[in-house]
Amino acid sequence: MQADMDRQTWRDPRAQLVLLRTYADQWLEARDLKPRTRADYRRILDQHVYPALGDLPLRSISPTTVRDCHSDLGKKTGNTMRSHA
Repeated sequence: MQADMDRQTWRDPRAQLVLLRTYADQWLEARDLKPRTRADYRRILDQHVYPALGDLPLRSISPTTVRDCHSDLGKKTGNTMRSHA
């Protein structure tokens, strides 16, 4: 495990069990945000992020996964919403 940490390849096995939805909900609740900002973030998560990535374990989300999701959003939404998501 220490060698993996030194190579920066170690992954916490518990992270495999955490879904993006769970992590994002906890992240949002821990932020000190104005009500409108919180509502905007919630809407973006619910409408754009969760349908594509919400039920994936964090460990399985790669840069390619995010790029593909981002690209697909461009087909469904405008550029501004895609950049916010």
